[in-house]
Amino acid sequence: MNSVFGINSFTGLYAGTNTPDLAATAETTATDWTKGASAKTLLEESQKVQRAERLEQRKEAEANMKRLEDNARAIAFALKTKEMQKALATLQQDNSQSSHLMLLVVTDEGDIHAFFPPPPNAFGAGSGNDAVSYAGGVIKGIETGDGSDAVALTGDVVEDVHTDRQNRGTELVVYKSGGARMTTYYANYSAADSLAISAQTIRKISTGGGNDAVALNAETITGLDTGTGDDALSISARHLNQVNTGDGNDSLAIRAGVVSRLDTGSGDDVLTLNATVLDGVRTGDGNDVVNVVLNDQSGDGLDFPRYARLHTGSGDDTLSLAAQGHVTFGAGTGDDTVLLSKGSFTMALQDGAAEGNDVVTLSDGADLALMVSSEKAASATIVKKDDALLINFGDGSSVTVKGLANGGTVALALPSGQVDKILKQEQAVDLRM
Repeated sequence: MNSVFGINSFTGLYAGTNTPDLAATAETTATDWTKGASAKTLLEESQKVQRAERLEQRKEAEANMKRLEDNARAIAFALKTKEMQKALATLQQDNSQSSHLMLLVVTDEGDIHAFFPPPPNAFGAGSGNDAVSYAGGVIKGIETGDGSDAVALTGDVVEDVHTDRQNRGTELVVYKSGGARMTTYYANYSAADSLAISAQTIRKISTGGGNDAVALNAETITGLDTGTGDDALSISARHLNQVNTGDGNDSLAIRAGVVSRLDTGSGDDVLTLNATVLDGVRTGDGNDVVNVVLNDQSGDGLDFPRYARLHTGSGDDTLSLAAQGHVTFGAGTGDDTVLLSKGSFTMALQDGAAEGNDVVTLSDGADLALMVSSEKAASATIVKKDDALLINFGDGSSVTVKGLANGGTVALALPSGQVDKILKQEQAVDLRM
């Protein structure tokens, strides 16, 4: 007889046909273990949800308590406002007081209002040197009044900043994340201001008179007025529009995608412009030095054609223009020196005035077209001497073009009736060079 042998944990060896069903036993054990593990997982998940709910309830309770405390402080503070204002006014009767006192009021919405009460002489010859630094989402409406002020602002949008204006004062509103708001009233104090702003958008900035130093960094800048004085500006932007630096010997360093409506007023200005488009740049009267690099700003995403229009006004100006596009310029009256490299250029000669004796030097294959009015063309003579082309006009002005061998094409844009007259001159030059 065949027997089946197995191991019994209690009796050792046994024999016979009643063998235990080990597979069934293992299956039952596994099922029981799985049920136990599932129950444990459910318990842990339930406990996790309960802990999260308790945490949210605690946070909400803390927030409610904080709001109650803020409201209580605001109510208590508001009761003292009138008395504090009277005390501040009394303290500031002393004109020698150099410090600026501040009054804070917290509203029931959680907003913070900070008041800088103006001194008695704020509307006259008051003076003071203010230092202001703020960071926020939207900063709108800052006025520091007279004095040598230092202002540093960082935000998404900065708008309506005035560092030198006689007025009662204005409001500073900083919108922070979550909607919290801070409102500040500044005293008026006047002189040379320092202003530094970094934002996505900058609008309506005015520094008033004085020798101001301004540094702006933004995607879009619209409306900058630095007033009279010897101002120094450093600007980086994708779009720059409506800039007026007023009279004075100004220094500007600008790197931008598009620059439009830039006016530096009268004075001996120094400009360094690096842009894709310059549309309407005027440096006014004075002996200006202008350096322009017109190129495609790497990675700016602009699809504009590269071009520039600028006028330097009267004075003995010095221009250095390098372009990967087209530049139209007028040097105005005065003995101007112009260096052109790469690109193509159109030089417009002014009607009705002796512009002076200008010298234009070509390099790196630059092409030049001289736009001559009918009045000037009627008395124009052209003489070629060595590597230069001399164009004289009857009003005493002239243009000398040098570096013909280094440049590209030199062209004269003349009224049709004047072309034959110039070509019939005894000293007519062969323009096919």
